[in-house]
Amino acid sequence: MTPVDAAEGLERRLDARGLDVALATAIQLKHDILASGVRLTEGAKSALNAVRRTRSGVSGGLDLLIDDVVYVNAPVRESFVADTPYELGWDLAEERWNLRGAPHVVKVDLVPEPGYYNEVVTANGRTADQVGQMCSADRFCYGITGPSCRFWPESERCRYCSIGLNHAEDGRRKQVSELINVLGMALEDAQRPARHLLLGGGTPNSADMGARMCAELCREVKAEFGIPIYVMIAAPLRNESIDELYESGADELGINLEFWSPDSWDRYIPGKERLIGRDRYLDAISYSGELFGPIRSRSIMITGLESEDSTIDGVKFLVDAGVMPILSPFRPLDGTALETSSPPTPAAMESVLVRADEIAHSAGLPIGPVCAPCQNNVLAMPPASIISGTPELARD
Repeated sequence: MTPVDAAEGLERRLDARGLDVALATAIQLKHDILASGVRLTEGAKSALNAVRRTRSGVSGGLDLLIDDVVYVNAPVRESFVADTPYELGWDLAEERWNLRGAPHVVKVDLVPEPGYYNEVVTANGRTADQVGQMCSADRFCYGITGPSCRFWPESERCRYCSIGLNHAEDGRRKQVSELINVLGMALEDAQRPARHLLLGGGTPNSADMGARMCAELCREVKAEFGIPIYVMIAAPLRNESIDELYESGADELGINLEFWSPDSWDRYIPGKERLIGRDRYLDAISYSGELFGPIRSRSIMITGLESEDSTIDGVKFLVDAGVMPILSPFRPLDGTALETSSPPTPAAMESVLVRADEIAHSAGLPIGPVCAPCQNNVLAMPPASIISGTPELARD
C-alpha cells in the first residue's frame, strides 16, 4: 500500500467509525514519530533538566500529547532517532513546546514526570521509580519479575526485548509492601496521577508464568485501592491459572500472541516456542476470551517484523476468539538482537491498522486499548471520547 493509499484508507476508517477525519493528521504524525523518533534541542534538554528514562522498552521515550487528543511515546535515545526529521524544542519566552519538522503546525504538550519518582522508599535507598513507573499518562506499571526474566538467557531471549537491561538496574526482587506504598503515591500525585494498574513485564520461572503472584497482588491492591487492574503474562501451562486470576478480581487479562507464523515464533521468540509452545498460547488466549469476555481479554500483535498478511491472520484469530487485538509496532531497541533493524514505515503502520480495524469493528471489537493515554505506543483509533483509566472496564 502506498503512503497515499494508506492515508486515504485511514480517513475512510475514521469516517466509517463516526470519528472526525481531521484526526487522521494527528494519527499520521503519531505514526511518523513512532517510526523515526524525536530529537531534542539543547533548550528542550535544559527545560527537562535531564532526559530521564527509568526503563528501556517501547514505553521508554517521552510521552507527548498531540492536539489534545492523540498520545505518542516518542523514541528519543534509540539509534534510529539520529535521522529523524522531528525536533522538540522549548520556547522559553512563550513557555511552550514546539515540534519542528511537522508538515503543519500542531499543539504539542509533554506529559509531566511524576513528582514522587525521586523519593526514597526503602531502607537500602531504592527510589519510587525503581519500584514502579508510569508507562502511559495515567497507568502505573509494576514489573512482576526481578532479578531476571526466565526468557532472558541468550538461547531463550525474545529478540526484540530489552527487559534484562531493566533488571540489571532493578536489582533485588521487590516486595508487595513496596508496591502498595508507591502505588498510593502514584494515585495521589498532583502532576501525573495514576488511574489504573498494569501487572506484567517479564516472566517468572514457574509453570503458571506469574499468574499466582499476580493474583495475590490483585487481591492486595483491590482491598487497598479498588482500582482497575490489567494483568499481562505469558500463557500459563494450565487454564486453572487463568481461573485464579479471574477469581482474584483482575479486570483485564493480556496474553500476547505477538506473532502468527510458526517461523516467526522460531525466529523471534524461541524461548516461548520451546518452553510453552504456540499451540498452548492459542488455547490459553481462547480460554481467556471465554472467561474474561470481549475487551477485558486482549492480546498484542507485534507489527513490522513478520508479513502484514501474517499479522492480519493473527488478528482474525483473536477476533474470532472474542479477544481485543492490540497492534504494537516494532521498535528497534538499543542492546537487543534487532537494534540495527528498521521500524515499520508510517504507511505500513496505517495499512495494517486499517485492515485490522475493519476486521475487528465488523465483530464489534475495537483495536485496543480503549484508554486513550494507553494508546501511546500502539496503533489504534482514538476512542469517541477520551477515556482515562478504563473505569468502565472495572468488574462489578
